[in-house]
Amino acid sequence: MLDQLFGNLEEQQKQLKENLRKIPVTVQSSDGKVTLALNAAREVTNVSIAEEAIEENGVEYLEDLLVNLMNEAMEKVRQEEAKAMQDQMKDLLPGLGGLSSLFK
Repeated sequence: MLDQLFGNLEEQQKQLKENLRKIPVTVQSSDGKVTLALNAAREVTNVSIAEEAIEENGVEYLEDLLVNLMNEAMEKVRQEEAKAMQDQMKDLLPGLGGLSSLFK
């Protein structure tokens, strides 16, 4: 039974990564002038910075803002990744009844 569950682990990991690539994660500055888009596979897909964000606040502010937005995005990615892994485990272990709750 364990061979069936874990024998295809590499394929399951590939499938999880593909599923994570389909989950969008977006964070935006409070003024809406800076936006980061990622997917739950931790791939940055877009960075949008309005010109006035640089002009009004300067580069140092923008650098700090990008660090904060990236940290916020990584936390959202972590949450999406955990949810996707939990869902995949439920699919892998449907016959274990209440034990699948261990993967929450």
